[in-house]
Amino acid sequence: MACCGSSSVSAAAARVLDRVPSRGRDALDVFRTSGGIGAVVLVALILVGLSTVEGFSSSLNMKSMLLFGSFLGIACIGQTL
Repeated sequence: MACCGSSSVSAAAARVLDRVPSRGRDALDVFRTSGGIGAVVLVALILVGLSTVEGFSSSLNMKSMLLFGSFLGIACIGQTL
């Protein structure tokens, strides 16, 4: 038994988007790019950290996160070369 093809899924998504008002469609455009999704996830993680972890916004913690992020960035650059 065959599953739904990509064209039928795309057609269904188009029908759903046709029902969304244009104002809501503009808000949904943020989620169509990976950068938009990443920004939303980053903001959500920061808000969760601020509300649950004591000292999350301290300067020492921020410096530690930036240092770790720099090492991770260097490792990612090395993996792509």
